[in-house]
Amino acid sequence: MKSEALKISVAQRVLNLSNDRLLKKISKILDEENIVRYDAEGNAITENEYIEDINSALLKLKEGAMETYTSEEVKRRILKEENIVGYDTKGNAVTHEAFMEDLENTLKQLENGTLETYTTEEVKRMIFGK
Repeated sequence: MKSEALKISVAQRVLNLSNDRLLKKISKILDEENIVRYDAEGNAITENEYIEDINSALLKLKEGAMETYTSEEVKRRILKEENIVGYDTKGNAVTHEAFMEDLENTLKQLENGTLETYTTEEVKRMIFGK
């Protein structure tokens, strides 16, 4: 039986039921199988499992058994793990290796006399047109 036909068949049978005990069993089965989320690996998480996970996490937090981080701590950990030291003028992340390579190229250009340099006043004129 195809999925849609099965749904209709089951719905019709449930609508014709008068046995409260059986209706409660069906309701319990549906509640237990109600998928509300998926974990990082793509496994289904039912509503009951989700509520249990939340309650467990809240209990661990209350007992001080859960490690937590502020937004800044998370940001620092991510940047450190990815070895990001900053961002360029376009907002792209710059790693330590890329920064050092750029610095070496700049120093070579400076030694060769091919690096364009500007005074503070020249930069202000370029930016503000004064």
